Formats: sequence, C-alpha cells, structure tokens
Amino acid sequence: MSKTAVISLALFVSVLGASPPTSADVATLAKCQKVFAREGGKFALRVIRSNLKCADEISDCQIQCEVGVFGPPCDANPPPCCDPDDTTSNSAFADCMTKAQGVCDEETFKRSEYEANKTERITAACSDLTSDELCGAQAEGLNFATLNAGCLALNPGYTRA
Repeated sequence: MSKTAVISLALFVSVLGASPPTSADVATLAKCQKVFAREGGKFALRVIRSNLKCADEISDCQIQCEVGVFGPPCDANPPPCCDPDDTTSNSAFADCMTKAQGVCDEETFKRSEYEANKTERITAACSDLTSDELCGAQAEGLNFATLNAGCLALNPGYTRA
C-alpha cells in the first residue's frame, strides 16, 4: 500500500472520529483479506471441478446404458435390458455405476481435504487479528460478521452476537 493511500485512509478514519489504524494494522488486514479471496476462489474452483468429475462419470454410464452399450435399452425392449434409472437392470451397467460411485467417493474425500486446507491457510494468515477485528462489527477491521462466512470458516462454533 502506498504512503499516500495510508495517509488518505488515516485521514478518512480520523474524520469519522475513530483513531486511525497504523500501517501495520492495515497491512495485516489486507493480508488476511487477500488470503480469504485467494483461498476461497481456489476452493470454489476445486469443488466445482470435483463435482463435475463425479457427475461426468455417472452420466457416462447412464448415456451408455441409454444408447445400448450394455445391452438393449428398456424403453423399447423387454428384460433383459438396460434401464439408466435402475442399476440392477443389467450387470454391466451396475459395474459401470459401481466404478462411477468409487470416483464420486474419492472426490468427496478430496473436497473435505480442500476445505481443511483452505481453513488452515486462512487461519494462518489471519492469526494476528483479534476476533473482534476479524468478525466484530464494533472494531475497525474486516467485519466478516456482516456475512458470517469468514467467521464460520475459521471457527465453526462462531455465533453472531
């Protein structure tokens, strides 16, 4: 942050009647805010990709069933046939869906790791802030209490006062 920006911020806050934050306070808040944005964006992208990977695996099996890869589709044929809504209708389809479920289970585990990594990085970056600076509505700071997401990400037991 440039010296001019720090001075402008200090003047703005002093006009409001509050004591101006020091440049270290602003730097600490900015660092925390940047990590929240970076890690939140990275987490969202990873979760979307993970969900798509699972959905693709399941859809591939269902489409193959519908086009007759695992045997004739049940729409126009009597059993034995392949019904994309019934994994027990065809053993080859059931095998495909079991493999797809395995991929989905792996992705579910990865998403929990992504969440833990995000929380760990944000906690480390924001550890110098007090709870009031981070979540409170009274102190100068990030005021995440307004949205609650930041406070809940760091402390699952957080409740808004």
